[in-house]
Amino acid sequence: MVDPNQVIYPRSRLQLVAVLFNGGANSYSVVLVRWREEETEGEVWPYALGIRWNGGPDPKDKGGPLSSGRPIWYILPKDLVPWVLEGLLQRPETDRTALALAREKLLGKGEEKR
Repeated sequence: MVDPNQVIYPRSRLQLVAVLFNGGANSYSVVLVRWREEETEGEVWPYALGIRWNGGPDPKDKGGPLSSGRPIWYILPKDLVPWVLEGLLQRPETDRTALALAREKLLGKGEEKR
C-alpha cells in the first residue's frame, strides 16, 4: 500500500494540499490538490479533488491509478465533487479539518456541524 501523502505525481501539474480520507489497505483515499490541466507557466492552480485505490497490505502493491509505474491521483470531474464531499461527511475516518478546507475551496462553504 502506498501512503497517500507520498502520491505527488505528476510534480509539474499537482500540489498535494490535504488528505481528506485514507481508508487504509484494500480501500481508497481522497485528497484536496492544486491541479493544472495543462503544463503552462505562471497560471493559478485551481483546487480539485483526487481519488485513488490504496492497494492491498503488501508494500509492493501501489494501488491505482498508476502512470509509468508511479502512483497518481484520478482528478474527479467538478460535478461529482459535491457528492463525494457529502459522502465523506458520513465517514467517521474523515479528517474533518481537511474536509472543511476542501468544502471552502471547492464549494465556497465551511464544514456543516453533524
